Amino acid sequence: MVEEAASVPTPMATDAKREGLWHRFKRWLIKPEVHQLVTHDNEVYGPEEIEELQMTSQFSRRQIFRLYDIFMGLDVYEQGKLTVNEFFKLPQLSSNPLQERIRCVLHLQDDNECMSFRQFVNHLSVFNPTMSRDAKLRFAFSIYDIDGDGRINRADLVSILRLVVGDMLTDEQLELLAARTMVEHENSRTEQYMNFEEFSKSMVNTDFDTKMSIYF
Repeated sequence: MVEEAASVPTPMATDAKREGLWHRFKRWLIKPEVHQLVTHDNEVYGPEEIEELQMTSQFSRRQIFRLYDIFMGLDVYEQGKLTVNEFFKLPQLSSNPLQERIRCVLHLQDDNECMSFRQFVNHLSVFNPTMSRDAKLRFAFSIYDIDGDGRINRADLVSILRLVVGDMLTDEQLELLAARTMVEHENSRTEQYMNFEEFSKSMVNTDFDTKMSIYF
């Protein structure tokens, strides 16, 4: 009877066990704050580097850490760097019909070229929802300005439309659509084109900011 009674847990023992489990749960739930990020090639981003990334990209600290997780996930060979091809495996970019133009504007046309985590963050900064509208407009203008002459002409528009709609429209339909767009922004010039200011005005009543943003 004595041995049997000793095997029965007392209220105090049960409470102690519960308290121990609660402390273990809290340690799991409240993880210690991470003060640095380390890539697979042992490149360290301490508090100062993280703060600098926040300033240059306008991403929040939380977003920087989220981007780090994405970067490490894309770095499947654990090189500490991403190739351009791996960078464009981001779902938000891989399915973008203007991917080739984005590659061109970001100067990322060599699939085997590598980028660090810092470059990864900076390349994505233009898609930050909090990035200035002017920066987004200038980036978009560069995408449309295929020949890089500082203006968007009819040929530029046709090329962009072809990338966006693919085979859904004929070349003749694309030409007509581009011509109609240029007429809508017609001015006193004999040559039809849009400069940056005119392009900006054309985006006033659109959801441009949303389409130019990626949420991390």
